[in-house]
Amino acid sequence: MNRAARRRGQRGRLGLRYGRGYPMNNEPEFLDTAQLARWLGRSVKFIHKHRRRMPGAVKQGGRWAYRKCEVEKRMLTGQLLLPAK
Repeated sequence: MNRAARRRGQRGRLGLRYGRGYPMNNEPEFLDTAQLARWLGRSVKFIHKHRRRMPGAVKQGGRWAYRKCEVEKRMLTGQLLLPAK
């Protein structure tokens, strides 16, 4: 896609919009366990222990991944872990 198309806000190859209001950033949408632990300032053991209570936890190919936007939302409310079931 050329620059003019990006400026007009057309969709790119992956269906993502380019242009105003849709910044292109290199931040990952999902974090793995080690990345999440580093980002939260917790140990990997803590993340493993509470992974089912973590917001946005999904299993991808046998490994756990966490949606960064969901974790950020829960951090803003002050309650990181979901209630125990």
